[in-house]
Amino acid sequence: MIWIIAGTGLIMTLDFIVFLWRQWIPVASICLGVFLPLWVGMLIWFLYLRWQWRNWLSQQPQIVGE
Repeated sequence: MIWIIAGTGLIMTLDFIVFLWRQWIPVASICLGVFLPLWVGMLIWFLYLRWQWRNWLSQQPQIVGE
């Protein structure tokens, strides 16, 4: 689910940057410099949290059903 949200946000950000670039608005470079690193950073952070969650789950005792 998180990959769908992150991917959609990345596509929307890139689409917005392309739109601004075609309009020759100098804000496009600001958007490229701000939004893209934020999305990449969020993806790296979610990957790290997923890795930590799996490590935590593997350390929990397994309950065997009766």
